[in-house]
Amino acid sequence: MSNCVEDDTEAIADCCHVVDDLIKKLQPHPRAEAHRYEVFQFVKNIIENAVQLSNGKSDLNDVRSEVHVCRFGSVPFKTYLPHGDLDVTAFAADDRWMQHAKEKLLLSTEGPRFVVRNVTSVPPDLETAVAEVVKVVKCEVGGVMVDISANALGGICTLSLLEKVDRLVNQDHLFKRSLVLVKAWCYFESHVLSSQYGLFTRRFDANGVKIKLVNA
Repeated sequence: MSNCVEDDTEAIADCCHVVDDLIKKLQPHPRAEAHRYEVFQFVKNIIENAVQLSNGKSDLNDVRSEVHVCRFGSVPFKTYLPHGDLDVTAFAADDRWMQHAKEKLLLSTEGPRFVVRNVTSVPPDLETAVAEVVKVVKCEVGGVMVDISANALGGICTLSLLEKVDRLVNQDHLFKRSLVLVKAWCYFESHVLSSQYGLFTRRFDANGVKIKLVNA
């Protein structure tokens, strides 16, 4: 009986080593982390200038005191995969700045490190969209897909909830590491099933699944 227990213990230890090694390979290199932060700063500057243009103010410092630009989603939560996008939101008095931000991105002529491509928005015309419509500016900056939104309080609340769950679970960020594995499985499974653009991942609410497992 003791031999069986020892065999099980060794098998679990071997499995943990394999999982840890897999997670290390999935997580981005520190250089990639630094690049994403630089992309965020670039987008933040675009947004602040767009808000300045929208409000008609001459002093950018006044604008910075009225708008708060932040990240949410998997990037600040440290659970994004190498191909993951960057979610950015800005809290301001209104969202009129979004059309200006889109136009600035379309006209951007930054160096090769911040090449801007594939600038689109949902809906296509941000100025005439009704207030109830969720507006998003999508683009690629320096090889990183970026989603820009306005006043995304729900995304910030979700990030706060997941951070609290991770602290509650503890055990060397077991929750975050498990989430990375679930997301990786969803992404690569979607390719096996020929699901274009990883739609399987979007349909499969990884965050909800992990919280459900913890509650169980």
